Amino acid sequence: MRMPPLHRSFLFISLILFSCSAIVRAAETAAQTPGFRQPDPSALPNVFVWTDTCNAYVLRDGDAAVLIDLGDGSVLEHLPEIGVKKLEWVLFTDHHREQCQGIGRLDRNVTQVAAPKEEQALFETPNAFRKWFPKLADPFTVHGASYVRPPRNPIKIDKVLEPDAVFTWRNFEIRCLATPAPPPGGISYTIRRGNTPCAFTGRVMHDGAKMTNWFDTEWDYGFAKGVDALTASVEKLVAEKLDLALPS
Repeated sequence: MRMPPLHRSFLFISLILFSCSAIVRAAETAAQTPGFRQPDPSALPNVFVWTDTCNAYVLRDGDAAVLIDLGDGSVLEHLPEIGVKKLEWVLFTDHHREQCQGIGRLDRNVTQVAAPKEEQALFETPNAFRKWFPKLADPFTVHGASYVRPPRNPIKIDKVLEPDAVFTWRNFEIRCLATPAPPPGGISYTIRRGNTPCAFTGRVMHDGAKMTNWFDTEWDYGFAKGVDALTASVEKLVAEKLDLALPS
């Protein structure tokens, strides 16, 4: 019996995940009480995670830091607890509201913001993508519904990041890896500390290496374009031979 295309897609993702789990240790499940955790304190002593509306990751160098995603911004008032006095950058993996809803708590005179180039308009002109009556010709819209989740208010982007670009910050070289799905322009950020390749994978997968559900991968409702994009993103991460995957 010939297997339907959609079933083949999910079977393929399942096989990729099986392979991925053999080489990737997913971030621990979020703690019940607020506080910083370290995904791998021995190999990555300067990487911390704070969990609120998403996992926000801190890359620390001395008393300065970069954040990967922001969440509701509550992480900002706790940075001194890990010796951080200055937050220089926030790097967003994508535009979804839970990643960036604390933007109003940032001091933009001190902290700059970088985001995927493909999603710049979603950050800076969110109202252009929120309509009472979407049309089929509108970007990121299918059958009268939008599959993007822009922020509440515009967020000015100081630096746009393209796939395969390298963002250099102090002692970190952060490579940008295009991993769309569910967000159409999502980026994963990879770093290598010694022999430990690590990736901040945004929304490609969730804590415990769980995949996004069927409904949240749908870009075209019935033709599996979003599932195909998710499959390709997982394949890219598998090819990186990661030791640690840190989802938002």
